[in-house]
Amino acid sequence: MNRTSTPFAAACDPHKPGGSLPKLPEGFTAFACAKDPSAIILARRPPFDICPVYITKFVVAVYCQSTEAQFTLISAYAPPHKPLDPIMRMLEEVVARSRSPNIVLAGDLNAKHLAWGPRAGDDRGARVVEFAAAAGLVFLNDPASEPTYETAYAASWIDVTLATPSALAAGYTWQVHLDETFSEHKLIDVRIGDSRNEQRKRLTRYAQSELIGALACETWFARVTQSQPASSEALELVLDQFYSALPTMWRSAFTARLSTGIYGIAGTIQKKCADRETQRVLASVSRGVWQDTFPVSLASSRTRGWNVQSAALLLETQIAVDSPSSDKSCHAVTRELATAPYASSVQDVPFTETEVADVLDRMSPRSSPGPDSITPLLMRGLFRAQRKFVLMVLNTALRLGYFPRCWRSGRIIFIPKPGRPPQRTTSYRPICVTSIFGKMLERLLNARLYYFLWHNGYVHENQFGFTHARSAVVALDTLKTRLLQLKASNVPAILMSLDFQGALDSVWHPLVLKFFRDRGIAHNLYHLLRTFLHDRSVVFTSHAGQLTAHPSLGSPQGSPLSPMLWNVIIYDLLCLPMPPGVTIQAYADDTIIIIPAKSRERLGELGSAVLKSVIDWTERAKVKLSKEKTYSVLFSHGQGGMEKVRPTVRLNPTDRSLAYKDSLRILGVVFDRRLSFFAHADHLREKTEALVAKLGILAHMQGGHLRPMQKVRLYRSVILPAITYASPVWWDELRPDCRLRSRLVSLQRTVLITLLGAYRTTRTTALQVLMRAPPITLELARCNAEYHLLIGRKPVRFGDVILHPDRVLYAPDAWSDHPAERLRFPFSRLSRQDAKTLATTPGTHIYTDGSYSSRCAGAAFVVLRSQARIGAVGRYKVKDATSAYCAEIVALTEALLHVRAHEYSAVVNVYTDCLSALQSIAQCRTSDPRIWDIKNLLREISQSATITLYHVPGHSGIFGNELANFLATRAALMGTPRQVLLTPRAANKALCLQQLHLWAAEWQARDNDTALARWVPRIQDIPSWFPPNRALVTDIGHYLYDCRATAHIAERIVPRLHYIDRRYPELLRHPVNRALFILLVRTVSELIPDLTTR
Repeated sequence: MNRTSTPFAAACDPHKPGGSLPKLPEGFTAFACAKDPSAIILARRPPFDICPVYITKFVVAVYCQSTEAQFTLISAYAPPHKPLDPIMRMLEEVVARSRSPNIVLAGDLNAKHLAWGPRAGDDRGARVVEFAAAAGLVFLNDPASEPTYETAYAASWIDVTLATPSALAAGYTWQVHLDETFSEHKLIDVRIGDSRNEQRKRLTRYAQSELIGALACETWFARVTQSQPASSEALELVLDQFYSALPTMWRSAFTARLSTGIYGIAGTIQKKCADRETQRVLASVSRGVWQDTFPVSLASSRTRGWNVQSAALLLETQIAVDSPSSDKSCHAVTRELATAPYASSVQDVPFTETEVADVLDRMSPRSSPGPDSITPLLMRGLFRAQRKFVLMVLNTALRLGYFPRCWRSGRIIFIPKPGRPPQRTTSYRPICVTSIFGKMLERLLNARLYYFLWHNGYVHENQFGFTHARSAVVALDTLKTRLLQLKASNVPAILMSLDFQGALDSVWHPLVLKFFRDRGIAHNLYHLLRTFLHDRSVVFTSHAGQLTAHPSLGSPQGSPLSPMLWNVIIYDLLCLPMPPGVTIQAYADDTIIIIPAKSRERLGELGSAVLKSVIDWTERAKVKLSKEKTYSVLFSHGQGGMEKVRPTVRLNPTDRSLAYKDSLRILGVVFDRRLSFFAHADHLREKTEALVAKLGILAHMQGGHLRPMQKVRLYRSVILPAITYASPVWWDELRPDCRLRSRLVSLQRTVLITLLGAYRTTRTTALQVLMRAPPITLELARCNAEYHLLIGRKPVRFGDVILHPDRVLYAPDAWSDHPAERLRFPFSRLSRQDAKTLATTPGTHIYTDGSYSSRCAGAAFVVLRSQARIGAVGRYKVKDATSAYCAEIVALTEALLHVRAHEYSAVVNVYTDCLSALQSIAQCRTSDPRIWDIKNLLREISQSATITLYHVPGHSGIFGNELANFLATRAALMGTPRQVLLTPRAANKALCLQQLHLWAAEWQARDNDTALARWVPRIQDIPSWFPPNRALVTDIGHYLYDCRATAHIAERIVPRLHYIDRRYPELLRHPVNRALFILLVRTVSELIPDLTTR
């Protein structure tokens, strides 16, 4: 099918390993019954919408439709030793139910007749002919063709192809191929009409580079950039011209090179493609003549197929539309405000080049292109080639407060939700793909709106989702802390979990606009948001046509603005006045409420009142609350009788009370009514079992086994994070529950046995050593210490390590500055010769360097004036440095402090050989406070002088760089002391080292008498190639020294002195010995049944 570009294939009695079809390659789809299929239809990227209409073991039928044609394709198989009548009745039913008069039937009916073969027929053949005559089908087989079935002893014509005359109006060909099929049946090629399967062409990387080159040379951009559009219509006109000129620019750039050199071949190919296109047009005209003769041959494009009808139903149910008829009195005022004029004296500043570059850098290169087919890579190239044009378009949209109409339309696709029934509309998730150009403007608008909310305190402290510096673990920790406080004070509480239906898709636009109006947002930002929300459209396109919908609630899924708009809506819920002690907390749309009270009656009253307040808010905000999915957990904290008769929480006396559960999963952690987290341990076991099963599938795909490094990496990066997720919430490292501990140890043991393939009698501690996996209790304690230090910013003690937050570097607030005020300072990379030439130019030249070793670190800078005269030097001894990068940062910071304190010439050039430091300075967003300080110093210096950063190759004979390196090396021993703080990475490394020491102490104390301890006496001695081969997981001491059958292998072990002294750790370090040990065990395994003596 790949070679011949065939869109469909009908297969009969296929090979079925295990009773089911094997997995197909990408791009192929199979239509067949799930168990033991005998008839299937394969589709390979067909230019049709396909709907299965009849699926049984022996008959499969699909309905295919495009804007040009529609037909029903049937595949049938009739076993030779079973009656034919049941198959014929199935085929009669399919033909009678066909939605199109165009029918094609192909199958192995094991019947013979002169109508399709040269030999005499049988009763089965007569029955097939009778069916064809009644259904109006004609045979396509060539009776004079080669046999369709052939073995070494016989040949026959038992494969039949039939079709209705209307389906053959454009002509057909039927041919038996002699290609190898690895079956007794031969390949039959049937082509009806113009069956070419044209694939949608996409721009390759080469094509994109050619287009970018054409864009860089196009003079149209310069003319447009000079004229500032003064209205929304003018901006729309500019974009229309841009999108109209884009294909022309590409064709002119490509065809200009076709006449030279190797591109002449491409011109010849292009001419042949044009000839084929002409033939296709002529064939289309001939089909039109056939349509006049046979009016029913091709279906009208106005007839909708099943797929388009399903899409229409999905658009109707999944695309939210705001209905003014459902408004109440409170909604009318809000709706009027949304349409009323809004003016403000505040205007937000234009977008900067730094902002746009940051948005493009953070955009995934694999993002799907929108309707304009512009990819992220192409957008980056356009920005580099025509920077002023892109800024002009974006800033014009901001200045006018107008979001262009072409960017408010997107194509929609429906993705099935896993584990949902396919016949329900709620089982599909609509995803809207919009223009990359427009999505860039969305991200810029989202950053400005989020800064407005954060800077003015409109991001609620109890909202933990879609905000920076907060996470799901912080939300869970806050919830657990509150529950523990109530437990300590012996106050019962109800934990209520709210479920909002389609939260992000039900955001009411007038309420969002009212929120920003009431808080005095900038004029241009408000109108840019208003036009973004107004008159949006989504288009569903298929081979059978397209449908359009106009959503007026929420925003497109995948839009950067969707989370922020929901935070705006839920802000009023978090600010609702509540009784004392009641807490509302949200992570995105996952909302929980804690209701405490000392008596059952009071709990019921408070719960009902809180629920009524939430319902009132949902009515005002036009958000739907699912009462059936709103659950509660009662924390009685030992109050007698409350577990048997629970508080009643309901809106009205006639309503049902909210359902209570013994446990509730919130953000991935299961909270039970006793806060024991035993249910969460059971949940972790189910999760890890599913992950291990997937690892088994991965191993099967790689030949049945995983390499040792793959096992270690999968355990550390997949299984361990799943177990330790949110461990500060459910694991108390100071007072761990012994029952919870035993569950977790058993969980880790099960995982390690599965990965290692060891015996179930192997010690858990031995499994941990073989897998290089520390005990799970130590892993949890380390994760908790890391969280408390880096997130909670509290002093921690882990073993002998004590870390204080005052000694750790924390990331600065990324939103303390306006997005337009974020700094980035680019740099240039110089060769050795360029650096020497630049050093002779007038100005001040400063070279910095750092020196680092495990014992000491130093930093230095040197100032060179004209003729390489030394103006100043700085030498610093860096204490507590953890890397060479740390020393380089100190040197660069001290050099800039020196420049700020002294007045130099108007030109200052700074040179360093640390590329990573310069790359961090060139980035817009900064998470390292040291880089933050360097940027602020550069901004201050740049106000009075021109300062430029350069990267020079290290140790390449550049005088200033070599001098700075020499001074840094000396400064590590004698220099001005500079104390540095620990980076989060260094703090985490210190915790990991301490975890290794604690594990080693446990191994020495408990397992020094085991056989494995003789080979690995210290945890630090675990070989890097562990986990070992399964053949090594046994005691082999006897076969190393005493067994005669393995003596010839033991003699080859080196070094012999270590072998004689039984120094097993040293033997393991030699890779040759590893192969010998495996060979030894395999030899013993083969000889054990025949051994009677040692």
